Amino acid sequence: MRELTVDQINMVAGGAFWEDVTEIFGSAAGGTAGGFEGAEEGATIGLGVGGPVGAIIGAGAGGVLGYLAGKAVVIAARGH
Repeated sequence: MRELTVDQINMVAGGAFWEDVTEIFGSAAGGTAGGFEGAEEGATIGLGVGGPVGAIIGAGAGGVLGYLAGKAVVIAARGH
């Protein structure tokens, strides 16, 4: 079992924060934030975190949009 990385901790915190702030719309935003923060490691956690209220919306936003956007930022930041 792997230790939690900073990205994974940020991903969970981001999803939980946005979920609290805006409820149903926040589930999409939370999923996106969670997936975005955790795109490098453990994107599956990010898609789950975003959607306790709106699981389908949160999973779609976190798992697809958040993951892809986060991956692009990680690649751009590292230059590979």
